[in-house]
Amino acid sequence: MPLSPYFLCSFCARSFPTRASVGQHVANNKSCRERRDTELAALSREHSYHAFGASPGNSATQRQYTPTTDVQCELLLTDINEPHTARAQDLDADPDAQPPAPISHVSTDETVLHDSAPRYAQPSPPHLAAGASFGTGRTGFEKIRDKQIWRGEKVWGSFDSEEDWELAKWLVTNVGHAQAESFLKLGIVSARAGPAYTNKSKLYQAVDALPSGPGWKCQELVQTGDLVDAEGRPLTESLELWFRDPIDCVRELLGNPMFKNLLAYAPERVYRDSQGRVRHIDETWTANWWWEVQDARRSPSMHGTILIGYIPVGEFDCFSEQKRSLARYQAFHAAMKVILDSMVHAGKEGIFATCADQQVRRVHPILAAYVADYPEQCLVVGCMENCCPIGQIAPQNRGSHQFCAARDQKEILDLLSSHRNGTLTSELRQRFDNLGLRAIHDPFWRDLPYADVFRAFTPDLLHQLHKGVFKDHLVKWCTELISEIELDKRYMSLPTLHGLRHFKSGISGVSQWTGHEHKEMEKMFLALIAGGVDDEVVLAVRALLDFVYFSSFQSHTTTTTLAALKASLDNFHSYKDIFIHLGARNPPHFNIPKYHMLEHYVQLILDFGSADGFNTEWSERLHIDYAKDAYRASNKHDYTVQMTRWLSRQEAVDRFTVYLDWCKRGEYSPLSATYMTTISELPLDDDEPNSTESHHKQATTQPYKVAAASPRHLQGISVADISSRLGVSQFLPALRVYLQSRNCLVNIYERDGFDLYKELVVHLPPVSEVSRTKLKNVVRASPAMAASGRRQAEPAQCDFALLVFIPLIVSGADVRSGLRIAHVRAIFNVPKHFNVGNAHPLVYLEWFTPFHTPDTVTGLHIITRSTRRHLPYGEIVEADRIVRNCYLQPKCGRVQDVGWTSEAVKDKCRVFYVNSYIDYHMFLLLRLGDVNAINSQ
Repeated sequence: MPLSPYFLCSFCARSFPTRASVGQHVANNKSCRERRDTELAALSREHSYHAFGASPGNSATQRQYTPTTDVQCELLLTDINEPHTARAQDLDADPDAQPPAPISHVSTDETVLHDSAPRYAQPSPPHLAAGASFGTGRTGFEKIRDKQIWRGEKVWGSFDSEEDWELAKWLVTNVGHAQAESFLKLGIVSARAGPAYTNKSKLYQAVDALPSGPGWKCQELVQTGDLVDAEGRPLTESLELWFRDPIDCVRELLGNPMFKNLLAYAPERVYRDSQGRVRHIDETWTANWWWEVQDARRSPSMHGTILIGYIPVGEFDCFSEQKRSLARYQAFHAAMKVILDSMVHAGKEGIFATCADQQVRRVHPILAAYVADYPEQCLVVGCMENCCPIGQIAPQNRGSHQFCAARDQKEILDLLSSHRNGTLTSELRQRFDNLGLRAIHDPFWRDLPYADVFRAFTPDLLHQLHKGVFKDHLVKWCTELISEIELDKRYMSLPTLHGLRHFKSGISGVSQWTGHEHKEMEKMFLALIAGGVDDEVVLAVRALLDFVYFSSFQSHTTTTTLAALKASLDNFHSYKDIFIHLGARNPPHFNIPKYHMLEHYVQLILDFGSADGFNTEWSERLHIDYAKDAYRASNKHDYTVQMTRWLSRQEAVDRFTVYLDWCKRGEYSPLSATYMTTISELPLDDDEPNSTESHHKQATTQPYKVAAASPRHLQGISVADISSRLGVSQFLPALRVYLQSRNCLVNIYERDGFDLYKELVVHLPPVSEVSRTKLKNVVRASPAMAASGRRQAEPAQCDFALLVFIPLIVSGADVRSGLRIAHVRAIFNVPKHFNVGNAHPLVYLEWFTPFHTPDTVTGLHIITRSTRRHLPYGEIVEADRIVRNCYLQPKCGRVQDVGWTSEAVKDKCRVFYVNSYIDYHMFLLLRLGDVNAINSQ
């Protein structure tokens, strides 16, 4: 039933039925009264309004304001301005109380995604009031600006000018304490730059005065061991836990107006068809978990992540060797329980938070997803590391591709309680052991509402797939079969491609692997081993690589990509035994934790959205920022408190940078137009379009780019030089044919010169499965360069490319039927006096045979060079026919041709595999036939 209107105290967030009762509460509550008096003391004084550098003497920009009673009341109720009767229901509301919401069409923004497939959304049932607004409030950035205005401060806060701020930002971000002191003491700095801060102490005072985010707390955790001292007293160890309140962190993230267009406040089910048969899943709000809980986070540079604690690492010398391991587990859970304690009440009752769109919402912070590698997953659930932390499958059956029933959190908590109380029966003791439980009687997640930790783990693309499944196991098994020397030779002889890692010394000598190297290896691996191992091995490798690629998509559909993900896992298990039969896998089983976790990927994606959103690669990056860099900035003694101080300053600088960007965009809204002037905007960044003309130019650009002018060393290159330096014999005949087709009567000779380009750039379109931004794709056509002075000789770099061969694309036809691959040899312009009327640069290329049915073993297309009269089929076309680059790998036998080198293999090899794994756009195009993966022609 509808609830009565209510009002919130902005200082403690308690609700009251009337405005008057809020005022009475504040007057009687000491904490709220003190916070109110502090606010009003600052507001009651008369202040000048300085808008981004307005001088006090400028009467046009200077006004005096005296706050009125209405103004004070508005600030007091800043979280709730107007009463609302639509209030979010309890999380355990009956989901069947109202009929399901209808599915409605959602328009697709073509400027965001090239994928033009329609979307249909079924919103959360209306009676649940998911994401309902309880009024409007001031975001954190608006409160910062409000206070600056009332205090008469410029937008730069504790700094005198933008120059002072930029210098401080650079020093804090890039320079250590001692170096900052030395820098500020330099005469040229004090004399010419003249910052207001003349030493590091004043610098950090100014930085510390910036608006800060959630504060740090410290709590002592005392560990009582099983060892005793000489007097028989138990030995103890004190651990220092530094942490932040996660509720403060939630409010900070939700209220950041820079995320205004990136946040969803309610779950939806999104479909690709109006009947609701084909689910579209990408972000968490489109997946199952949020929808079900309602019924009952992608780039470090965006600063969408806040560190909430440093888990202490002790010596645990007060424990015996037998108890020490368990004590470490228990200490972790004790620390996590302290950190997440505030989420128990907030998760049940909710908190009110002003969101990035200025709407006040009731928020229930719930532990939904836990991003961790396998050992930490076992640590979190408290199980042995030979067990599945998600399901109940027996350790010896993990590699069997059997169904793995989910663990029951209530059952496990009951077992832990019985174990602590000593009331386990023999049957329950057997169950306790079969589940592989450790005696962690008070896990941190015991009291967290609506949280099921056994369902919370997300796919780990870095450690499970790229490093574990692929590098640590699959590559090792294949190396046993093909030999390390042969595998190195094959990697060394591969042609180069812009942006692709070339393992010029093979892979056996790489001493330090990163996720990037693992993914680069994956791109070339299938075609590399084909021919060198049995077909069943190739089929198993193909299945695992397909699994890696499908699981890495940024969005999924249930009938296509998730079905293909499941099928690829099924295929691997059909062929996996070949590794045991050939002796590559020893011991002879697949009870490998990382391989077993693949069984859960489809369900985890359905629950939480695409796996890339929970990738541990970004947490690895943040570990460097938050832990390693912070530790290096300390003096290595009592370092944790120094780390928190260093991190707070870094975050304050980052936060203030984002705040200034927000101000520059003119997004600040004054509290009331009746008593506050409109704020002046900072100048727009130079790279932001600010006229309709620039938008028009941007919209009419070509689908490719070449340099504005040919490089000087490539100007006036003769036909003879082009033929010799690029190794082409049909350039001149092809040019003559092209000129004749354009009715050009100019005679061409070998001494005639042309201006060449080194490369052509196209941008692959945004596609929901792959990327929401355009990706740069380079096609090179650079001739060989002779050695000159200190510059070494450079071989020719001529790439393969995908081109339009016949006009694209008949609706319903295979997109590949209109495309063909060619070897791009030269990109050039003809002189204007030829009068050929070409609107684009010209490209000399040599064609390959058309696409045919893919190879049944590798799934890759096999092509050969196309010829005419036993000569390369060369042709000159206009540059707008180039769709993108592509990567061809030589088709090898059991042993690779010794004459193939990276520089020569393109010309010496006659039969090639078309690599569909070179990037996700190509994978979409060749594996799924998705036309959205290329620009329309």
